[in-house]
Amino acid sequence: MTATLRAQSIQEIPLDKLDVHRLNPRKEHDTGSIAELAESIRSQGVLEPLIAVQDNGGYAIVAGSRRLAAARKAGLATVPVIVREMSEADIAAAVLIENLQRADLTPLEEARGYRQWLDLTKKSQADLAKSIGKAPSTIANALRLLDAPQPVRHALENGTITAAHARVALELKDPALVMKLPLKAGVTVDQLKQRVDEVNTEAELNGAPAVAKAKAFLGKARADHKTATITWQKQKDFAYARDTLDLAKALG
Repeated sequence: MTATLRAQSIQEIPLDKLDVHRLNPRKEHDTGSIAELAESIRSQGVLEPLIAVQDNGGYAIVAGSRRLAAARKAGLATVPVIVREMSEADIAAAVLIENLQRADLTPLEEARGYRQWLDLTKKSQADLAKSIGKAPSTIANALRLLDAPQPVRHALENGTITAAHARVALELKDPALVMKLPLKAGVTVDQLKQRVDEVNTEAELNGAPAVAKAKAFLGKARADHKTATITWQKQKDFAYARDTLDLAKALG
């Protein structure tokens, strides 16, 4: 964190003096991954110091909660710790950065984490990308998922669709038509893309965009031909007459 006030050297601190900081939502860890890390720690030790702040006579871990859990499982008495003075905002941002580097985050959890970090630090997406070692486009694409219609976010949260599916669904010109999309397991990204294109085309011909265009045309016609009587007539032999919009009803 760039706003750290003072950094101390690495200290070996007893595990009974350490706890996870209250701002860190990760109180539990996957037992399998902790067991693997514990085996590594038994053979090689803790290779990267934990980051902590002083807290009520002890120390609260800001970064390294998994290493702390694994060190306890490995039976260590102490772990290397860098103790820092940090503001609440710096602590929360550091916790978010650590959580964002997890491999088990869902796409929406990741996107929410990005948004929280940006709101908290008031920094840019480019700053965030640099902080976590990802491309700026990755951050931007993830944040777009937060704007997806609720059914898309629900399917994404449940694992029914992937982030790639969700980004395709975002190409829908009218979010109100999202229920026409097959947001279910087994549908490929290409198949969803084809359906999105179909729904967009249908909307252009029959939906709100068609009404808006017709109203604009009618307004211009009335302005250009103030004394004319304008009537609407459906083209009887039009091949797609069953799909055409009844402008007389739509325009009132």
